Amino acid sequence: MKAIQFIFFWVVLSFSVWAQEHWADVSQDKLLTAAQGGDPAAQCELASRYAQTKGSLEEVNSQRAYRWYKKAAEQGYVEAQWRLGSTRWSGLDFSHEARDREQRREWLKKAAIQGHQKSKLVFCRDLPGVSKDDALNQVQHLAGRSGDISDFVVWMRFRSRTSRSDLAPNEVEQVLIWCKELVDQGNAEAAWLLGRTFLLGVNVERDLEQAKNNFEKAQELGYPNLIGLQNSMGDVHRLMGQLEKALVWYKRALENNTDSYILYEKIGDLYRVGEGSHQDDAEALQYYLDGAKAGDSIYASGFYRKIGDMYAEGIGIEKNQTVAREWYAKARDADKRLKKTSQRFEFDPDEYKFEFDPRDYKITIDPSSFFR
Repeated sequence: MKAIQFIFFWVVLSFSVWAQEHWADVSQDKLLTAAQGGDPAAQCELASRYAQTKGSLEEVNSQRAYRWYKKAAEQGYVEAQWRLGSTRWSGLDFSHEARDREQRREWLKKAAIQGHQKSKLVFCRDLPGVSKDDALNQVQHLAGRSGDISDFVVWMRFRSRTSRSDLAPNEVEQVLIWCKELVDQGNAEAAWLLGRTFLLGVNVERDLEQAKNNFEKAQELGYPNLIGLQNSMGDVHRLMGQLEKALVWYKRALENNTDSYILYEKIGDLYRVGEGSHQDDAEALQYYLDGAKAGDSIYASGFYRKIGDMYAEGIGIEKNQTVAREWYAKARDADKRLKKTSQRFEFDPDEYKFEFDPRDYKITIDPSSFFR
């Protein structure tokens, strides 16, 4: 049955591509005549030409593009459905309808059901959900070292809450199927997304073995975000209690991204809690200090406090209350800057603090502390 469905979808998509190419070199007049006659491929090609308009007619032709795409999409033409779902329209007289997120998702869903790979992948990107640490990591990465973040980026990232997902509960099963189909077809990003899905456990029950297998598959298929893969493999092994393997993966990630204070912190944490030869407070402190040099971040107050605690208590180094106070002051300054940033947006910065003391570490600790 699955084989028959795959053949059917392949035929539909192949026909759409052929039909679109058929109209690509046709004159505007002939194309308009065919579109008015109800040919969905002609309608889609005409819409595509209107959408490429620049200059004084851009807004008017954008409206025309939307209308012709919609006519084709309503006839089940998959390329038009994809365009309606994936494009943010700017025409004034249809702005509410065309910009409506739910309607756009419905068009994408129609295209995905017909086997459109890009549409499936859009839904797969929602499958892992978003942990608060993921959201902050992305903001910190995009903001760089200055903490100068655009309003748009902050709003997009901080609207994410722990265990948040854009998928409705009744969509998860179907999207899982789509994601697995894409992996079988050699899509590296889909394998990465499945790995994150089973690691975070937002939309499905956490399964670390499946997470590891999918990350390995993503690497085999050539997923380009090598740092993300290595960092996630470190998270998997850490949650499995395999601290030595986690340390190896985090160090590999650090070799490819030496300006990530988060990786320095993760490695430092492992040296604090490691067993036997891997327990080394002095080494932990050195990684913390190296991470602090990697860049000042408004999200690193908990990180700075760890350094302050080690100087204050003489852990891995001789006690030095003066230096400890300097690090505590740095942590307070980061908190103030984060609070100032948060006043422009609807989020509570207290929700996003990383309070984790490695001395209290147990394998059963809340794993959300590790996803950064």
